[in-house]
Amino acid sequence: MPTLADYHPLDRHLFRVAHDTLLDFPLHPAPGARVWAATMWHDIHHGGAWGRTMWQTGPGGRGFTLDRYVHLGDVVEFGADTPTNLDRWYGYVTHADGVSITIVGPFHTPDHAADDGRRSLPTWIAAHERSTTRQTTI
Repeated sequence: MPTLADYHPLDRHLFRVAHDTLLDFPLHPAPGARVWAATMWHDIHHGGAWGRTMWQTGPGGRGFTLDRYVHLGDVVEFGADTPTNLDRWYGYVTHADGVSITIVGPFHTPDHAADDGRRSLPTWIAAHERSTTRQTTI
């Protein structure tokens, strides 16, 4: 669960993935909206501004091909824009495998998602280290 106290309504959202393509979308775009998904990070080359890798539209126009470098704790942005409305959904990745990706959100800003995502990493690292130790123990 999220670590920031102000975000009680946040939840873990399980999104379907098939052949590295995200099939689900958390927003309900208006007809004709321009929709996208992207990985975001603080870009040290631009004074801490946000860098963004846009995910390509999936095969046949369905979904989005996952960014091959998206990892646990990373911020994901979903957008659906019309000429009169900008709609955003920010979250961070907590789990990914061949058939799903779990993202905690929505957050109001990418900064809030990044802060919470960073706080979740020690738990993941500890679990990963325990799992690796069990695998290598004879």
